Amino acid sequence: MIKNTLYKMIAVYCAIYRIFFKKEPLKINASDIKKVLIIFTHGIGDMCMFMPALDMVFSRFPHAQIDILTTPSALTVLNNQYAFGKIKFLHLQNSLREQKQIAEELRKEHYDLSLVGVVSPGIEDAAFLSWQIKAKYRIGPKNRPVYTHTFHIKEGVHDAVQNGTILRQFFHGEINFKDRPKIHIADEQKKAALNEMGINDGGKYIIGIHPGGLEVDKYRRWPEENFAQLADLLIESCQARIVFFEGPEEYLLADRICAKMQHKALIIRGKPLKSVMEMIKACHLFISSDSGLGHIAAAVDVPVLAIFGPADPRRTSPFGNKVWIVRKDLKCSPCYHKTGYCTQIKRYCLEDISSNEVFQRILKIMKVKEDRFYEKKSFSQLYSA
Repeated sequence: MIKNTLYKMIAVYCAIYRIFFKKEPLKINASDIKKVLIIFTHGIGDMCMFMPALDMVFSRFPHAQIDILTTPSALTVLNNQYAFGKIKFLHLQNSLREQKQIAEELRKEHYDLSLVGVVSPGIEDAAFLSWQIKAKYRIGPKNRPVYTHTFHIKEGVHDAVQNGTILRQFFHGEINFKDRPKIHIADEQKKAALNEMGINDGGKYIIGIHPGGLEVDKYRRWPEENFAQLADLLIESCQARIVFFEGPEEYLLADRICAKMQHKALIIRGKPLKSVMEMIKACHLFISSDSGLGHIAAAVDVPVLAIFGPADPRRTSPFGNKVWIVRKDLKCSPCYHKTGYCTQIKRYCLEDISSNEVFQRILKIMKVKEDRFYEKKSFSQLYSA
């Protein structure tokens, strides 16, 4: 509460300053950019969608020192793929005093450019830190007067695409970035993950399921009984090996689902994020709610079926050409009402998606008849991009 009030006061101060001392934004000279700070304040799914921005920055400033201020889990997602100069960790639980200390340390670096991407959660923290660090050029979302240069966040355009094009409006010339977020997992790591899970890859399809998500986002979860029914259908009809992934904020969620099942499934919990990423890579298909692990699966090039409820998949779905979305196209969606504040009698956007509907969608994706599904050798033969 105190933190939010302070953020608003700073925003008002900056807005008033702009009104009375209005100046044209400083023209950014790319040749002056020697030190860059990336400010990223949220989770693993958002980091996947932010990777095109990182590709863009490293491509545009190949000789600059590029540092990052981020969370430990978000950095793990990057899998040592970027040559950062300095890495500074931020914990979302940090007090204002701790955040101020971090900002003061980074201010001494005298950054030429700081960048905050398209991210809704943690956007106020990022704005506060950017203002405190005081890089010469501060790029961030519109309607945050702490930035020297701003961009519009567009509805209906995927965040990965928007992140990948931020610098185009500030710098001339071609700026290259990848067509989708990519996390590289070696074959040896995938084999080690299978051993760690105790799975002998002897022909059965390994289907990973992440039924959860952050505690604060419980309203985005598909019902537990639906996951149980779907898992049973996949085991009975497809002879699949089901692996449930459970994070620290989903304790016993997978146990409750397995208790409702007729068949046995494997539960993965308490593993480091890097190990989880490798285990996801070992799956042939990944099914998720609207959560970060779905983004991980898409980034490691595993086919993903994501079940979306109130959120807008055009903005925040897993991104790639092996991603399929199941959702209800309702007049009241997208919306972001938390649990207990839905404007409807029940959450039709999730509760009206049946397990059989999702199962049939999987069969349709694979383009095979139900009774021949298990005879195929590889999932890569079964989907069309």
